[in-house]
Amino acid sequence: MHFFQGVSIVRIGGQDDNCRGSVWIIFHIETMELILTHTGRLNFTQMARCGRSCESRFRQNFRKSFDWLSFNQSFLESTKGHRIAIAIDPC
Repeated sequence: MHFFQGVSIVRIGGQDDNCRGSVWIIFHIETMELILTHTGRLNFTQMARCGRSCESRFRQNFRKSFDWLSFNQSFLESTKGHRIAIAIDPC
């Protein structure tokens, strides 16, 4: 998956009413950038060091509940009629 495809996935899924809006989208894009570009173990301190947000923002947002089922459903509704697979290869 190319990074820009991942960003569009987050934007499409983030348009659902269950998502928290543009702040949520920005946070998840930043988190995805860090996860996809970092090798090895990644904790909140390292995310803060390499990212644009502070450690407490990562801790607070990861502590919040999130409805992944609704997120995935809203993404899949935009791709009806198309076969699609999402995969991340860490190598």
